[in-house]
Order: sequence, then structure tokens, then C-alpha cells
Amino acid sequence: MVKVRYLGDNMALLTPNQGDKMEDIIRLNKQWFKSVFEVIEPWSEEHIAGHKIIWVRCYGLPMSLWNMDCFSKMVGEVASLVDIDRATETWDNLEYARLQVRTLKSGSAKITKGMKINGQILNIYIEEEKPNFFEGKCKCVYNHYASSDSVTSSESSMEGTNFSVKSVD
Repeated sequence: MVKVRYLGDNMALLTPNQGDKMEDIIRLNKQWFKSVFEVIEPWSEEHIAGHKIIWVRCYGLPMSLWNMDCFSKMVGEVASLVDIDRATETWDNLEYARLQVRTLKSGSAKITKGMKINGQILNIYIEEEKPNFFEGKCKCVYNHYASSDSVTSSESSMEGTNFSVKSVD
């Protein structure tokens, strides 16, 4: 019934199908919208997210330290850990650990650090995974890169038709 696009942070833009009114859709499905979204309000230019959710790759960390606590500490300087890729959890890919993180929208998630582990100095490198534009999407389940960039100028000027929402999670 509506097109949902990720804006960053915990915000999304809801756009109704042509000819439908968002106000009517919300009114007819009020229970559901309240259970999913914390706030629903007409879109305005003031709805700007300060953070983005991205995938990063962590190279050089010994597999014995591949756990939620260690990954959180590794990315903690520039981001907060959101999720760990299934192939990382199951050790299907041992070249790097793939992590989903929340970071400042204006920044880049790039860290190089030396760590002393069991008397050995290791170089750990974390970099932001760029979407694969050749295929038109990133390698994650949810394409967070298809956010508000896909909003057309005609859509953004229709105040009262588009709604910004904040998720409950």
C-alpha cells in the first residue's frame, strides 16, 4: 500500500501509491501503524537523519576473538555494532569479519589500529563496504543505500502526502 524508504537513524519515508492519500491509509490501519512506528508525521525538510547504517569489513582480527563483545569494542571509536553477518557468525568466510554498524551519516567508517594480543602486535583494519553499483545494490539483505536518494523532486515537494516515521525498535 505504501513505498517505504530508509532515511537514516530509525527514520523512514512513507509514500502512498499514486491516487492514494497517506492520511487515509494511516487512519484505516491505525492499530498496525501504532504497533510498528513510534512517531508518524507529515514529512518536512527538518526530518534529517544524523546517522546511517552500513556494513564494514574487519581484517586482521584473530578468529578466537570473533564475538559480539570484541566486535563492539573494535568499531566503538566510530560506530556502534548493530548486527553480525551470518557468514561471519558461522565462519563461512574467514577472510574478514563483516559487521553492520550505525555511524555518523557525514563520516566514513575507517579504522586502522595496532593491538597487542597474547604478546603479539596485530594490525586491525576496518573499512566501510561500498555498495556494488554494478548490480545496483549492496550485499546485505536490506539495501540501506537506497534511502532518500531515490526520492524525486516532485515527491519531496508534496507536503502532507509523504510521511516520516520513527520505528519502535
